[in-house]
Amino acid sequence: SELNNAAFEIMNIKIANELKNNANRLRNFDTVNITKAVDAANAQITIIRELQKRNLLGSLPPELEETARMRLQHPDMSLAQLAIHSVPAVTKSGITHRLKKIIEFGERLLNKD
Repeated sequence: SELNNAAFEIMNIKIANELKNNANRLRNFDTVNITKAVDAANAQITIIRELQKRNLLGSLPPELEETARMRLQHPDMSLAQLAIHSVPAVTKSGITHRLKKIIEFGERLLNKD
């Protein structure tokens, strides 16, 4: 009947709108995460380059120096990719910890001047 068709049409419109809204939410979530990752990588690279410019990379503990050099060589790699390419391989949280330590260490060294 016409009433059933109208009810199904309304349900189809609601389903389509819900799918569109979910897709938009997921895209926004991905965009925010990508932006955060890019901003974090840029902050890391900025400090590492400044340490390198002042010949201070060698002041880092060996594993942090290796991670810093790897971040410079692979600025577009995700944390997971950096972790896998580390020798020996470390976890993503291990790379995150190292990069935080590099930032802290770098800020302390750079603020001495």
